[in-house]
Amino acid sequence: NRYACHGNAWSIYFSDPEGNYLELYVHTPWYVPQPYGDDFDLDESNDEIMRRTEALCRKDSGFMMETDRKVKARETMLN
Repeated sequence: NRYACHGNAWSIYFSDPEGNYLELYVHTPWYVPQPYGDDFDLDESNDEIMRRTEALCRKDSGFMMETDRKVKARETMLN
């Protein structure tokens, strides 16, 4: 099993009983340009995972809130 923080999502990678490699993910409220990856620890509290992820994302020069990224993408597609 592998756990990855992509800034915009937390992912868990694992193999099912038939050997298929699967990814489960949950979106975050932040955006950073991809590819982006860092480990995270599921033994940490939810609050600590959120705090650490936000701090890492804010260090990236492309950081923005996901809601702002959606507005920007919509404007780009309409122009």
